[in-house]
Amino acid sequence: MVSEFVYRLPGKPGSSRPGAHRSHTRGPGLAFSNYARLLDQPDPRRLDLRASIRDVNRDWLVRANYQHSATVVQVMIDVSASMRFGAPHTKLDTAADFVESLGYSAFSYGDALGMQAFDHSVRNDLSSSARNGRGVGSLMADSLRDLASSPPSRSPVPELSASALLSSALNLGQSSSLVFLVSDFHWPLAHLAPLFDQLSAVTLVPIVVWHGSETQPPGTWRWLRAKDVESNKQHSLLMRPSILKRWRDNIANRRSDINKIFSAQGITPFFIENSFNAEHLSQYFMETTL
Repeated sequence: MVSEFVYRLPGKPGSSRPGAHRSHTRGPGLAFSNYARLLDQPDPRRLDLRASIRDVNRDWLVRANYQHSATVVQVMIDVSASMRFGAPHTKLDTAADFVESLGYSAFSYGDALGMQAFDHSVRNDLSSSARNGRGVGSLMADSLRDLASSPPSRSPVPELSASALLSSALNLGQSSSLVFLVSDFHWPLAHLAPLFDQLSAVTLVPIVVWHGSETQPPGTWRWLRAKDVESNKQHSLLMRPSILKRWRDNIANRRSDINKIFSAQGITPFFIENSFNAEHLSQYFMETTL
């Protein structure tokens, strides 16, 4: 059974489509906006007799409220070779679990869900425009799982490029209010600078997906055969105490760098290691969204 999570927006979307988010759109709702003349808004059910008596123009006044509106949620997902690391459950499988949970959550909110995939270029074969439906997230997740289970390319895979990242952001459209950026972020963080400018008007939530095999080194004095999934180059390492310390320090520094570059934009990243937990993500939104 797929678990759903709760997400909230700090702002108010202006969509006219009814949904679950607070908005600035006038309509049937409980949040009071102001008073309007009955002639301008002919709805006697909302007639306010006390306000009408106090009105200096002696107009019949009705209560005008804000409705709850839907929004567009988008996923930008890194499908480069490093995301296929891990066994038997790869990082891309974990990302797919998140996307499937997001699909059911967005449907419960009445929101449309879209996905933009990228590696060294925009992956139009995996991308999908925003649409409503209970099974939308499941279809997106299945395409990611199919990619994770397919044989890897034997040729070196180009590094994720800044242009692919920015092109994916440009494909999101203007109606998006919430964007999840899903990646292991094993690429130059300088690529994020133009992305922050492009997505300055939306709520950006970074989802950092790591695998325990890359964050927890094996035991001391063991030979390790390692392969770079991006270049297919193989290495042999004797896990000396100095190498183990450098391994742990690199992971801690990378986590710190990711936190630092996003916190400078007022953003808190959400870290996933090995498996996705919907309850933890709900708690994240409760703590970071006012």
